[in-house]
Amino acid sequence: MPVGFVAESKIEGCQRFVDQQTFDALKSMRESGVTSNIYISSSLEICGANLSIENTYARHEDGETEFLMTVVKSQSLTVLGWRVFAGGSGYDGVEVARGENAASFLGYLMPDK
Repeated sequence: MPVGFVAESKIEGCQRFVDQQTFDALKSMRESGVTSNIYISSSLEICGANLSIENTYARHEDGETEFLMTVVKSQSLTVLGWRVFAGGSGYDGVEVARGENAASFLGYLMPDK
Protein backbone atom coordinates (compact mmCIF):
# COMPACT_ATOMS: atom_id res chain seq x y z
CA MET A 1 0.00 0.00 0.00
CA PRO A 2 1.34 3.49 -0.79
CA VAL A 3 2.83 5.22 2.25
CA GLY A 4 0.41 7.79 3.67
CA PHE A 5 -2.60 6.26 1.93
CA VAL A 6 -5.32 3.91 3.17
CA ALA A 7 -7.56 1.53 1.24
CA GLU A 8 -10.86 3.33 0.66
CA SER A 9 -12.84 1.07 -1.67
CA LYS A 10 -12.63 -1.84 -4.07
CA ILE A 11 -15.02 -1.82 -7.03
CA GLU A 12 -15.06 -4.11 -10.08
CA GLY A 13 -11.43 -5.21 -9.81
CA CYS A 14 -10.15 -1.74 -8.99
CA GLN A 15 -8.59 -0.70 -5.69
CA ARG A 16 -8.84 2.93 -4.56
CA PHE A 17 -6.56 4.47 -1.96
CA VAL A 18 -6.96 7.92 -0.41
CA ASP A 19 -4.67 10.02 1.75
CA GLN A 20 -5.30 9.88 5.50
CA GLN A 21 -6.89 13.36 5.62
CA THR A 22 -9.38 12.44 2.89
CA PHE A 23 -10.10 9.07 4.52
CA ASP A 24 -10.84 10.74 7.86
CA ALA A 25 -13.12 13.31 6.19
CA LEU A 26 -15.01 10.63 4.23
CA LYS A 27 -15.43 8.47 7.32
CA SER A 28 -16.74 11.40 9.38
CA MET A 29 -19.13 12.44 6.61
CA ARG A 30 -20.49 8.90 6.20
CA GLU A 31 -20.98 8.49 9.94
CA SER A 32 -22.87 11.79 10.21
CA GLY A 33 -24.92 11.30 7.01
CA VAL A 34 -23.35 14.25 5.15
CA THR A 35 -23.45 13.74 1.38
CA SER A 36 -21.63 16.84 0.11
CA ASN A 37 -18.46 16.63 -1.96
CA ILE A 38 -14.89 16.83 -0.68
CA TYR A 39 -13.13 19.42 -2.82
CA ILE A 40 -9.58 18.91 -1.52
CA SER A 41 -8.36 15.33 -1.70
CA SER A 42 -5.74 12.94 -3.04
CA SER A 43 -6.39 9.45 -4.34
CA LEU A 44 -4.73 6.57 -6.17
CA GLU A 45 -6.68 4.01 -8.15
CA ILE A 46 -5.31 0.77 -9.53
CA CYS A 47 -7.41 -0.95 -12.21
CA GLY A 48 -5.63 -3.87 -13.82
CA ALA A 49 -2.54 -2.42 -15.49
CA ASN A 50 -3.63 1.22 -15.05
CA LEU A 51 -2.61 3.53 -12.21
CA SER A 52 -4.50 6.81 -11.81
CA ILE A 53 -3.51 9.53 -9.37
CA GLU A 54 -5.87 12.40 -8.65
CA ASN A 55 -5.23 15.55 -6.65
CA THR A 56 -8.23 17.84 -6.45
CA TYR A 57 -8.04 21.58 -5.99
CA ALA A 58 -4.32 21.62 -6.75
CA ARG A 59 -3.54 19.67 -3.62
CA HIS A 60 0.07 18.61 -3.56
CA GLU A 61 1.46 15.91 -1.32
CA ASP A 62 5.16 16.22 -0.48
CA GLY A 63 5.83 12.57 -1.33
CA GLU A 64 3.96 12.51 -4.63
CA THR A 65 6.93 13.07 -6.94
CA GLU A 66 9.05 10.60 -4.97
CA PHE A 67 6.25 8.03 -5.15
CA LEU A 68 5.84 8.50 -8.91
CA MET A 69 9.59 8.18 -9.48
CA THR A 70 9.66 4.96 -7.43
CA VAL A 71 6.78 3.50 -9.44
CA VAL A 72 8.31 4.48 -12.79
CA LYS A 73 11.77 3.16 -11.87
CA SER A 74 10.45 -0.17 -10.56
CA GLN A 75 12.06 -3.22 -12.17
CA SER A 76 8.75 -5.11 -11.93
CA LEU A 77 6.70 -2.52 -13.85
CA THR A 78 6.88 -1.30 -17.42
CA VAL A 79 5.51 2.12 -18.33
CA LEU A 80 3.74 1.82 -21.68
CA GLY A 81 2.32 5.33 -21.68
CA TRP A 82 1.37 8.19 -19.41
CA ARG A 83 -0.76 11.35 -19.47
CA VAL A 84 -1.21 14.37 -17.22
CA PHE A 85 -4.58 16.15 -17.17
CA ALA A 86 -5.84 19.37 -15.60
CA GLY A 87 -9.35 20.78 -15.22
CA GLY A 88 -12.58 20.06 -13.41
CA SER A 89 -15.14 21.89 -11.28
CA GLY A 90 -16.41 24.00 -14.15
CA TYR A 91 -13.16 23.95 -16.13
CA ASP A 92 -12.81 21.83 -19.24
CA GLY A 93 -10.36 18.97 -18.90
CA VAL A 94 -7.17 19.42 -20.86
CA GLU A 95 -4.25 17.10 -21.49
CA VAL A 96 -1.11 18.87 -20.25
CA ALA A 97 1.50 16.29 -21.25
CA ARG A 98 1.90 12.71 -22.47
CA GLY A 99 4.62 10.23 -23.23
CA GLU A 100 5.31 6.65 -24.18
CA ASN A 101 7.85 5.36 -21.64
CA ALA A 102 9.47 5.75 -18.22
CA ALA A 103 12.30 7.94 -19.53
CA SER A 104 9.90 10.52 -20.97
CA PHE A 105 7.88 10.58 -17.73
CA LEU A 106 10.98 11.05 -15.59
CA GLY A 107 12.01 13.87 -17.94
CA TYR A 108 8.60 15.49 -17.40
CA LEU A 109 8.83 15.12 -13.61
CA MET A 110 12.38 16.39 -13.34
CA PRO A 111 13.06 18.57 -16.40
CA ASP A 112 16.28 20.06 -15.01
CA LYS A 113 17.99 16.75 -14.33
